[in-house]
Amino acid sequence: GSVDNASPSQAIVNAGKSRIWGVEVEASVRPFEGLKIDAGYAYLNTELLKYTPPALPIYYSALEAVAEVGGPLANSPKNRLTVTGSYTLPLDSSVGEISFGATYTHTDAAQVLPYHLSPFLYKNRAMDMLNLNAEWASVLGSPVDASFFMTNATNQKRFVASGGTFPTMGADAGQLNMPRMYGFRLKYRFGN
Repeated sequence: GSVDNASPSQAIVNAGKSRIWGVEVEASVRPFEGLKIDAGYAYLNTELLKYTPPALPIYYSALEAVAEVGGPLANSPKNRLTVTGSYTLPLDSSVGEISFGATYTHTDAAQVLPYHLSPFLYKNRAMDMLNLNAEWASVLGSPVDASFFMTNATNQKRFVASGGTFPTMGADAGQLNMPRMYGFRLKYRFGN
């Protein structure tokens, strides 16, 4: 007999045993007037300990786990570091409050799917992301705030999800992270 392969679809099932532990640390410092630095670090250690495939749901020909026994759970980077710095200019309140900020985030590489399900996109590469912003609150003492923002300032590209279609379609597809984006905002405050 022959087996017909259908397009992959997802089912959420409790099919094993895993171990997850980690630690998060946050700190904030103001070295001098106007400057604030915030930092956050997360360490995550995961492992799929056991996989027991459940009975196949109707219309499914196979169930594939998104992690391998002895390996990390899917989309679980070990390390993530975020540092945000912001500086507010020492100006008279009649001018308003002008501040500048930047946020840097490093995220380790992480496995998305087992290699046999997605040989090209099975693992996300490590990523360094930079976001920038500037704000002028109460522009010249008015009820108007103006701001500028830029996310993914260095326009980093990486796949954040994989389709896992290689076994059935012979090709794979994935979803990219958000591209560089920037814009301006104006806000007007009514009343007190």
